[in-house]
Amino acid sequence: MTGESALEEGEDGPPRLTITGLELPELPTTVDADDPQLEPLTRAVRALLDRPPPLPDDGLSLDGMGTFVETRLTPWLSDSGQSVVAIWQAVQRVSSTELSTHVVARGVAGSALLELARRIANLPLPAAVRADSNARLAMREAFVRTASPILERATQALGACASTAVGAADPMIDDWRTFCDAQLDAARELPRPRDEPGVPAATTPTN
Repeated sequence: MTGESALEEGEDGPPRLTITGLELPELPTTVDADDPQLEPLTRAVRALLDRPPPLPDDGLSLDGMGTFVETRLTPWLSDSGQSVVAIWQAVQRVSSTELSTHVVARGVAGSALLELARRIANLPLPAAVRADSNARLAMREAFVRTASPILERATQALGACASTAVGAADPMIDDWRTFCDAQLDAARELPRPRDEPGVPAATTPTN
């Protein structure tokens, strides 16, 4: 996936919101692509997803990986955390009486947060870390645990998107329900912390 996040005019239809190369459903006719209530959200999403995570060199030593986390990964996580707050606040501020606007806002926010959680949980490990089982499990668990609260927020937003769209008369809103349901399925595939209730240790990746 790329780091793009933009509002694009469809060639043969209404505008679409594109996030990290993932084309979302067409916007319902009742949603204005230039709605000022959605602009803070799309701006925050762009700030988040246009900033990919730093990746460690595969030749890093264990000590080198520690330095990488401290000097490069931690600042990126801090900046990403600020964008998460901005996204969540933007969603909460959507006050439109149009049900479709709430559906779109939650679908966009949930998708962006899911992508961030995926990036963090699946950060690559250098060879020296992969070769040391204790270091590998500890580092992977740290990444998964860092992603966990973001994944929870993503699930909340996507669940609200899907439930709000249930029974909508506009088939384009129902497309968003289907999309958000699919994103929820994707969220369930991400690893969870090993001590989370009902989650077996095997859900933590070994690479």
